[in-house]
Amino acid sequence: MNPYTPPDTLVTEATPPGYWHCIGGRVMARDGAVLPKVDLETGTSEGEMMAVARHSKPPNQFLLLYFIFVILFIFDFAINIIAVIFGFYLLIRTLLYLQGKRIRSITIMEFREFSRHQAFLKHVRRRQSIYYLNFVIFITGMMFRDEIIPSFPILPLILFSTFWVTMIIICIWTWTKRPRSSTESAPLRGWLRIRDVHPEAMRKLREIEAAEQAARAFLPPDHQRLVFTSYLHRLPLAVLIGNRKRNPIRTAKIILLKLLRSAKLERESFHFDETFEITAAEISPTLHTSVEAWRLGHPDWQLLKIERHPSPAGDLTVDTAILVSPQLEHILYLSHATSPQHTPLHSECGFITYLQPSHRIHTSSMPIIPIRRTEVDSAQAEGSHLQIFETHLSRCAQHALAPAADLPSLLAHLHHEKAETHTLLEAAGHQSPIREVPF
Repeated sequence: MNPYTPPDTLVTEATPPGYWHCIGGRVMARDGAVLPKVDLETGTSEGEMMAVARHSKPPNQFLLLYFIFVILFIFDFAINIIAVIFGFYLLIRTLLYLQGKRIRSITIMEFREFSRHQAFLKHVRRRQSIYYLNFVIFITGMMFRDEIIPSFPILPLILFSTFWVTMIIICIWTWTKRPRSSTESAPLRGWLRIRDVHPEAMRKLREIEAAEQAARAFLPPDHQRLVFTSYLHRLPLAVLIGNRKRNPIRTAKIILLKLLRSAKLERESFHFDETFEITAAEISPTLHTSVEAWRLGHPDWQLLKIERHPSPAGDLTVDTAILVSPQLEHILYLSHATSPQHTPLHSECGFITYLQPSHRIHTSSMPIIPIRRTEVDSAQAEGSHLQIFETHLSRCAQHALAPAADLPSLLAHLHHEKAETHTLLEAAGHQSPIREVPF
């Protein structure tokens, strides 16, 4: 099973209070935190909620450079030099962003009322449309001014005046539509502070924080969890791209991130011993549908267990359902990853069959990470779950199978498989050694 596949785009539950705190009338949150399902603007926690990102970035000089560039462009002052400097600046900023070396921005996830979020998105789309229209006005004015298109002498002045008046209106409109709760820098590095939070939202957050801290009081004072760092940029490109081959823009971005060995392709992950069992009622609808579809066609297969593998930052949850054939000779695992918005990120279907002596065959829908394993024959297969199973059976046809004696033995085999895979990935440099982190 491959829990290291990077997500397409950024858990359905809030991260623990260690990632956020209520201090006075403000909410402190560290980078990657997921706040509880409470709208910070209205205090609402019922009904349909939407997970949205809140960013805190250092002062950006881009807007100032934009205005300077426009002014100099209008007056033809050192236009070539300014254009080169401006283009070079944008190129450097893009490379630094992709490389992830200067990650000073902080991103957290919060929940917002669905209807209010839809209204906000409508406002953003309208503002973007005005930006595009204003750009067309500016370019048209330049063409009239340079007499590329014949016009009356006063027409460029009218267009430029319209451009600047529209920019001022957009700035005022953006100011009036800004969120009531604002973000400011926090005294601690890697944290942000949210002020002007709705009183009802503060009350609910304090109750949630107090309840979770009371529950954690029963844990040992030195409660630690096992964490390691996954270096995804060291994986082969085929593994990183996965099933995204039909998206050329995303593929190009992944190629750039890998070439730059970007820190954006490094993830903190929990060790597999930090997974825990959940019930079928807790899994995502997509995974539930996959499990039921397989059991409908194979009613004699047994659902062994369902595991949940969270992430330290709370931005990714991988649920894995493990099923076994009647004679315990074939194992099916169905993995499904989701984000805070309940967005499906990636899915995997795989089969494992144990052979004699101490060998096994592994067939997966995902690309195989190339690590040296003489006792495992791994291959990727495409198609539906049934087609992948048929491919797997054809690969097992010429071998003597060695099914587990009973379910406890089968679980022991699976645990050994995870431990061995983790050791090999660490030895290959794809991930760091395990460390204990307080939670």
